[in-house]
Amino acid sequence: MKNDFEEKNLLISFGDKISLGEYIIHSKFKNSINFSNKEKLITLGNRNIGSGPSNIIFDKKDFESINKITIFENLFYINDEEFKIEKEKIYSSNLKISNFDIQIFNNNLQIFEKYLKIFSKNKGLIPLIDSDLEKTENLINNFIKRIHEGMKILFDEDIVKGIKLIKGVGIGLTPSGDDFIYGVLAGLTVLEIIKKENNFYLKKLIYENAKGDNLISNNFLYYASEGLFFEKTKKLILSIFFGSEREIVDSTVSILQIGETSGVDFSTGLLITIKKGGLNGSKRFN
Repeated sequence: MKNDFEEKNLLISFGDKISLGEYIIHSKFKNSINFSNKEKLITLGNRNIGSGPSNIIFDKKDFESINKITIFENLFYINDEEFKIEKEKIYSSNLKISNFDIQIFNNNLQIFEKYLKIFSKNKGLIPLIDSDLEKTENLINNFIKRIHEGMKILFDEDIVKGIKLIKGVGIGLTPSGDDFIYGVLAGLTVLEIIKKENNFYLKKLIYENAKGDNLISNNFLYYASEGLFFEKTKKLILSIFFGSEREIVDSTVSILQIGETSGVDFSTGLLITIKKGGLNGSKRFN
């Protein structure tokens, strides 16, 4: 039977792409703390955050007094407190999908779109899903206009130019433009599975032109370019491939709870990319 200390310090999962080294505080939030080592980022959090390639998730741990994390081969330290890295606790960020039914996928994608529109309440970049956007009054925010312009160029004309118009646009911890590009990268991985194509170099091109000074955005963009997924994103994609309507609803609600509009903006990029079938009308390299 676990005592109170063990319960509060129960390790739930350890990211499979966490690099060795010492990490210091980058940013603090209600349910998590980010730690950085140069361009690398680790997120220490609770169950509300969910597992991920660079996340360390505890059950109920108090994060208030933590100022550094040190990662070794089979163990890690939070301040001076030692924790073993058990193999069964290591999170798998890979997305392995086979034997799917494309009709079920297409039907589930429509279900996802329906609930995305309902639950997002027209927040963030949701207006971009509207194919008649120019004819509506939704283009009232300058940043949505900018991303809409960049999106058209990205999908139909020039990838690099489109990405540069979108990156960093908007406000918040991770700007809406970065979240949208994160969704585009995730969508390209989904299309790799559906079309049996290789988008590795395309995703790398997008990442190299999308990364900027925002370490948190860069972290998400990098893993998406590698085809690696955080738990909530992975569950959403799996629900679109195989899930029931209830599972799609649950995973959509979970995604939309990320940030003020980060989940909405990511979902918008994901949905549009899948529906358009990728960036087929755009120059891949300049």
